[in-house]
Amino acid sequence: QEGIRDLDSSLVGSEMCIRDRLNAGQSLALSDRITGGVIADLQLENETDVETAANNRRLYYAPDVAIVQEDDTTAPILTISIGSGYRAHPLNDTVNDKFFVLKYDDVISAPADELDNGGNVIADGYERVKIHVGDLLDVTSLNFAADPPPTLDTADAEALYSQGWYIDLTDDGEKALSESVTVDGQVVFTTYTPPADDADTGDDQECSGNQGSGKTYVVSVIDGAPVANLDGIGSASELELSDRVFNLKVSGIPPRPKVIFPDIDGVSGKIIVGRELLPVNIANAPEITYWVQD
Repeated sequence: QEGIRDLDSSLVGSEMCIRDRLNAGQSLALSDRITGGVIADLQLENETDVETAANNRRLYYAPDVAIVQEDDTTAPILTISIGSGYRAHPLNDTVNDKFFVLKYDDVISAPADELDNGGNVIADGYERVKIHVGDLLDVTSLNFAADPPPTLDTADAEALYSQGWYIDLTDDGEKALSESVTVDGQVVFTTYTPPADDADTGDDQECSGNQGSGKTYVVSVIDGAPVANLDGIGSASELELSDRVFNLKVSGIPPRPKVIFPDIDGVSGKIIVGRELLPVNIANAPEITYWVQD
């Protein structure tokens, strides 16, 4: 699956981000001819890492591609958000699944090749920007909404702001089984956790009527920080890590989040998952978009 963007108003796709089912993200530049390469391996920690049952992550859904800007003093960047999960076997609890947000400075064009002083190509542009899991900052236990926020060393700060971040899906068997949505500086995604085996009764996942549970995460696309008091505990001005998650009432595998803008004066945008409304307001209202057709 893929996401196509027209970045130069030419009415022709400029770049396409796709994913393969196992672990790699690819980016293709769409010009007179298609060029491209692998830009991420979200299975291995680094080039020398080896595949195991725990890191055998699968990407079943299209990447969520957005252009975001942290503030007025920084240049726009490209974010590619995607979660891993074994859709063909949703009860699997062996894989350590994660949700990733990758960051790229190459917003308008394909990544430039790395050149030596003589102008010779040292590394292909796509190979130059290729990301492994170990290049990203693990923000699972970091709360950048805290006061004061966590202090990062130089390497971690470089990883967060130049490469991206990830959150471990820490419940037993928790996995992402739908596309995410990026809106108003927030990335919204759902996860599914299968029912646990009941050692006391002998019931197992296959025979139990328990369909498992779903969650919705709403976090900052910049650093994974909580953005609203989703758990309803404590104060909206002092957000905790638990505020990243809204526990869905409907059991089973949750659908993709949707953003709606009611045609009612004074009512902001809302996020819904299935029939459930999240306690989050979207301030970035849509604007009228025009297009031409020959």
